[in-house]
Amino acid sequence: MTFLGKVAHAAALVALAYASAVVALRPWQRHWGSTNADREAQLPGDSFAGAPDRKGDRAIAIAAPAERVWPWLLQLGEDRGGFYSYAGLENVFGLHIVNADAIHPEWQSLAAGDFVRAVPPDWLGGVLGERIGWEVDAVDASRHVLSLRYWIFRVEAIDDRSSRLHVRTHAGDAPLPVAPLLLLTFEPAHFIMERAMLLGIKQRAER
Repeated sequence: MTFLGKVAHAAALVALAYASAVVALRPWQRHWGSTNADREAQLPGDSFAGAPDRKGDRAIAIAAPAERVWPWLLQLGEDRGGFYSYAGLENVFGLHIVNADAIHPEWQSLAAGDFVRAVPPDWLGGVLGERIGWEVDAVDASRHVLSLRYWIFRVEAIDDRSSRLHVRTHAGDAPLPVAPLLLLTFEPAHFIMERAMLLGIKQRAER
């Protein structure tokens, strides 16, 4: 076998191992930290997203009351408090994310019909449009539920000192030609970033 043949063979084995790992770990990463009750719960905003097969639920316990976690969610957005994830990695792609480390009163007003930006309006020269992000479908402060169309957040009080943050992602059904690509690239990347976001909110609320 030639050198190039050996390289191609090794690359094929690595690709096969990666794909096998992604498929094997998919149930775990889709439901990281969540319970059966989380996954079966009906949340405000589910009706907007329908019932896609690729729904995922993730959750994390936080040693802080729900009232202290909730303000961090209201600040989400590229032009607001960021996403509390790996801003350095996000900014490699020109997103200009700055993760807030404090509660900002000017970002605490969020209502149905508002728009939460994922990227700047001129991202990639605006070729993908100026409104990339999520429409706010529901804000229920009394139940600590924020619905951003395909992204639903719920803070559930455990007691007066602790809570759980539950995040549901409605991804919808991908077109068959691109479904394998999304499975192998977008889903693992989204899990890594969303897990970091949950940990980032936990760190800030507990501090």
